[in-house]
Amino acid sequence: IRLLKEKGSVPYIFQAKKGGKVYGEKIANDVYDYIEVNSYLTNILDKGKLNSTPINDYVTLKSLKFNFSDYTGKQENAWTNILQSETQNIIDSLITAPKAIDHIVEKGIILQAVQYDSLARTSPQLDYWRISYEPLPDAAISYVSSSPDFSLPNINQGETFKLTYEVTNTNFTKMDSILVKYTYFGSDNISQVNYKKLKNLGAGETIQDQIQFTLGLSSTSGIRIEVEINPEMAQPELYSFNNILTIQLDIAEDDTNPLMDVYFDGVRILDGDIVSPKPHILVTLRDDNPYLPINDAKLFELKLDTGRNQFITIPIPSDEIQFKAATGADPKAELTYSPTLRDGDYTLSVQAKDATGNLSGSNPQMVQFRVIEKQSVSNVLNYPNPFSTSTQFIFTLTGEQVPESMSISIMTMTGKVVREITQEELGPLKIGQNRTEFKWDGTDEYGSKLANGVYLYKVNVRDSNNKAYDSFNNASIDSYFKDGFGKMVILR
Repeated sequence: IRLLKEKGSVPYIFQAKKGGKVYGEKIANDVYDYIEVNSYLTNILDKGKLNSTPINDYVTLKSLKFNFSDYTGKQENAWTNILQSETQNIIDSLITAPKAIDHIVEKGIILQAVQYDSLARTSPQLDYWRISYEPLPDAAISYVSSSPDFSLPNINQGETFKLTYEVTNTNFTKMDSILVKYTYFGSDNISQVNYKKLKNLGAGETIQDQIQFTLGLSSTSGIRIEVEINPEMAQPELYSFNNILTIQLDIAEDDTNPLMDVYFDGVRILDGDIVSPKPHILVTLRDDNPYLPINDAKLFELKLDTGRNQFITIPIPSDEIQFKAATGADPKAELTYSPTLRDGDYTLSVQAKDATGNLSGSNPQMVQFRVIEKQSVSNVLNYPNPFSTSTQFIFTLTGEQVPESMSISIMTMTGKVVREITQEELGPLKIGQNRTEFKWDGTDEYGSKLANGVYLYKVNVRDSNNKAYDSFNNASIDSYFKDGFGKMVILR
């Protein structure tokens, strides 16, 4: 201030508290100079606050103890607030201590000491805070030893993949039942999500569990399986980074074609064969994949042409269709088509595929057949003819049902019957071409060998009304018969 005498009327700043210290002083160099002084002034308020550092993200509070000392004024007061860390909202206020409390707080807490003195403005001393709370649990997921066994070859398409895992509560607080989310991701971005619940998980306890998926139905590469416990932190816990298992898999693709067969009344027929007007057409489909049995009738496709070169698709399912699914024990699926047909020539088109879409063949299997509703029998040939050791009988039956009775009479050239072959001996009969299981060895009724030479034979066929069957004309062989008699030669 003495410099003002020398400098004259120049800017000058002096900051001080009455009866107290000087906070700042500054004088300008000339009348045009600009000066500034910044000082911090202290003041004793009637209220003060002290905050602790945040405590945990999630806490279950149990009790709080604290102590203030050095009270000097009559109006001094002090207490503790419990604040929610994120919002700073007061959860509880405690004037005295200790006090039992019961709060579950997300985002953690802050302790706040509040001191108040409206007269002397002196502050009591905070000696300590002692808070007790229940520590959060922490569930951790891990593989069980050797599960999955990644040393195995690629998993087959359709195979059930089993994963055994365990969940451990690594902390000292129990958890309620654990929600498990397990997801299957295919390379086509299609996911399959499932949930299950495990039992309550005690402090330090470990639970073992297993999940399973059928793999490779939609894709075979880039398969990912993810198992997550306590998804979206449904229960508060310490950490979430140890809640997920992820497995990458490649699937051995099933590219083997299934094998298909077509039977008419239990027999594979040749193109042009005659069948019953009410045939039982059996389509079998066998697949080598034991994990994906053929269990859907819609994997079969049947079309029928009634001679107009226009195929009609047979609806599946329908009243004419019966289906037997394949199983692990029997990998063969069976589809039976039982239509009612009129006279005419037909073509059946059959195609099928396995559960992964492999076709039974690059083209449908085509079977041509003929239907004759009238019951008749062709002339009967024996083969071989001549014969030395044995001969069989070949003939054609038409109509819906096989004969009620059929026999073959063998005679000498003079008409003496030396052998009568019954239907029981001939064996099973079917509509269409027959070749008997029975082989006649050239012996008579007593088992004695007949002499070499020419013999006559005649077939007797009757229906359930004991009516004789009509003759089915077969121009290629009818010239060898006269009045229904045929000839055979024994040549030993």
